[in-house]
Amino acid sequence: MGAIPESEINAFIDKVLKAAPPAPEDPAAQIEAALEQAQGAMDAGDFATASQIYSQILQFDQQNDEAIIGIATIHVKLGDNDKAQQTLMAVSEDGQKLEAYQKLSAALNLAAEAEGLEETDALEAKLATDPDNHQMRFDLAIAYNAAGDKLKAAENLVTIIKKDRDWNEDGARTKLLELFEAWGPMDPASVKGRRMLSAVLFS
Repeated sequence: MGAIPESEINAFIDKVLKAAPPAPEDPAAQIEAALEQAQGAMDAGDFATASQIYSQILQFDQQNDEAIIGIATIHVKLGDNDKAQQTLMAVSEDGQKLEAYQKLSAALNLAAEAEGLEETDALEAKLATDPDNHQMRFDLAIAYNAAGDKLKAAENLVTIIKKDRDWNEDGARTKLLELFEAWGPMDPASVKGRRMLSAVLFS
């Protein structure tokens, strides 16, 4: 386990992407195999290896949207949201329909929205003295999401919905749905958040 040596990465890429002469149906399969290898490295937290594989794919196929999104995702993982946003600009119109693109784009928008907000502890302290301040609770939910506490973000938005469904033109529910999109439908926080939302809406 651990980082894959560069020599092994190059050997893999040579085998997957530069096999000659390829059969007519081979290029797509070769790229798919490389994308799977890159995703495996991503899942293992080996962003350097994943980045190298994605870059090699783009040398072979300059408009491979999955590889572009993969590199943008790595930028997010490394904390460079600006570079991630710039990278996503290269995704084609068809690529923007991919779930991975929509999820990452939503996450970046939420991160930008959180910029300038106070820390969660400060917002919690203020909210304790003004618990019906829905805007403050809304900001707290955004701040919690940016801090990685998805469940608390969902709980605060559900609290607003419970107290005032029509607040800000149903803004709390709309934002909660944006969070679900950014987290992905199978994320535990999305699953639990949807249950909490249903309990409020259909109680």
